[in-house]
Amino acid sequence: HEPRQTGLVSASAAVEPAVLDFGEVPVGEWSSLAVTIKNVGFVPFHALEVLRLDENPAFTAELENTGKVMPGADRRVMVSFHPVREGEQADRLQISTDAEHRPTSPVALQGKGAPSQVRVIPSTIDFETLEIDSERWMGAMVENPTDLTLTLRVVGGGAAQFDVAQV
Repeated sequence: HEPRQTGLVSASAAVEPAVLDFGEVPVGEWSSLAVTIKNVGFVPFHALEVLRLDENPAFTAELENTGKVMPGADRRVMVSFHPVREGEQADRLQISTDAEHRPTSPVALQGKGAPSQVRVIPSTIDFETLEIDSERWMGAMVENPTDLTLTLRVVGGGAAQFDVAQV
């Protein structure tokens, strides 16, 4: 063989997307998206681990399989977003492989915690006319679709005139 005719065959990995945007997710609910590790070379490699760099607890990441990634195949990393507060949130995800050619930039994770969709049924409670120094209890159902604990309180101009009892 002549030196000009030989070439090095090496493993090449690609990760996409570079930015994983969850958009708005209500506080207390879950949303999951996938990051894909692709083998774009001609030699297999191993997907080793995923690491959240900023350790924001609203994000979790799990590599489906740490086995060999064959040429043309891919491996998924499932990333979940579970906001516990409203507002913009971010983290970075570093994906490690043993491929010679691999992305060095972390995947940017972003999402926004939106107000939770708690419902009060009925939405209006009418106490009608009451005599002075009397009281009347009315019931309402609160639906909490999240896995977070709620605290109920009455706010507003006449809040001191009302009490809340939870059953």
